[in-house]
Amino acid sequence: MTNFTPGPWTAQQDCRSEKNNGIFTGENPDQYSNQNMWGIYGPHFRIAEVYEANQFEGLTQETVDANARLIASAPYLLEMLIVFLDHAQEPYPSFKSERGQMEIQQVQKLLAYIRGE
Repeated sequence: MTNFTPGPWTAQQDCRSEKNNGIFTGENPDQYSNQNMWGIYGPHFRIAEVYEANQFEGLTQETVDANARLIASAPYLLEMLIVFLDHAQEPYPSFKSERGQMEIQQVQKLLAYIRGE
């Protein structure tokens, strides 16, 4: 099984902005109201960056912010998928239906993808 950086992960708007040639806090947007890149942090180090908005490419600040929060939630989402599969083994009628079985298969495929299987 693949080893992941343990959670929790946090998203912070504190990375270098290529547009503004420096590091700033996100409280001083550029002339297009774009702020700066996000850093995604694990317990001890930065594990990813989400680049700043770019109005010319149609990437809004709201999209950048949402992407950063989604990435930071990855360890929690993974945990919830595993919990779902654990509960799917219990004899609940909804898990035994055809739709329930399809949903279980989709979650199993997703976990396999995440794990690199």
